[in-house]
Amino acid sequence: MQTIRRSFALFAAVVCVTTLSGVPASARPAGFGEGAPVEAPPGLVAVQRPADDGPADIPDWMTREARWRQAARIRAQSGSASGMGGHGSATGPVASGAAGHRSVPDPDGGRGSVPDPDGGRGSASGPGGVTGPIPDGAMLGPDDLGGVAPLEVDRDSWVRLRPPQPCEGDYPEAKAERAVTAVIDVNRAPNAVMEYVGVHRSGEARRYLRELRSVLKVCEGTAWRIEATGVAGPDSLLLRYSDTFEHVDKWITHHTYLVVARKGRAVVLVADAGWETDSGDPALARKLITPALRRAAVLR
Repeated sequence: MQTIRRSFALFAAVVCVTTLSGVPASARPAGFGEGAPVEAPPGLVAVQRPADDGPADIPDWMTREARWRQAARIRAQSGSASGMGGHGSATGPVASGAAGHRSVPDPDGGRGSVPDPDGGRGSASGPGGVTGPIPDGAMLGPDDLGGVAPLEVDRDSWVRLRPPQPCEGDYPEAKAERAVTAVIDVNRAPNAVMEYVGVHRSGEARRYLRELRSVLKVCEGTAWRIEATGVAGPDSLLLRYSDTFEHVDKWITHHTYLVVARKGRAVVLVADAGWETDSGDPALARKLITPALRRAAVLR
């Protein structure tokens, strides 16, 4: 019996080490490999989506497993980062062991980690279009994000917000688009933020905002809600996107806040998804839209 117990303990230890062997060193629990207890990412959870908000097999705005993996990548690449506008600072944009935060992987099994074949950069040519990719200078950068360098958004991440197209409205298509994301430190807590920029033909950026506002006024019972208008100029909206899921035997409603605005022919969006089960902050989305619009002014 003693031999069986020892064999079982050895097997459990091997499984635990193997589970975390593919996780970047910076994202492993403190003391990993040094005899300290190891805590693997928690199990999958069921996600409940509104019936009229798209097929169930399409990921939410950003899969939670992708957010966990992305935080690890950013933490490994970026080093230390200062706080946002006087909100304090932290060592690295996110600490994997931040108090009160646990990863909640999405049941799509990590599809959000698949890189976009075109690197997240759209291109277009012809009248009213942008030739080539949207440049870095037109997107939020480390100076706007507390020292954190944003990463290109994966193909299956933040899908419902790039850009929002609820309730099957007649939305014009962007001729060039790009999205970046980062995990930043706000009030000593990690926040996942995303910026989307889409360049349209003349007059279509304004038409997109007008259509979005009109549709959301009459389309009830969805995950979307208009929180405010005119928050960043006449062609701008503050929106809330809600997602309900089960976590640790409790149903949680999570809110992502985003500001959508127009700058010339560009639709500019900044979203704050908070962190895992913690909702985003509309004040942060409103704060980040100002530098985002300033940078988008280079898109003529």
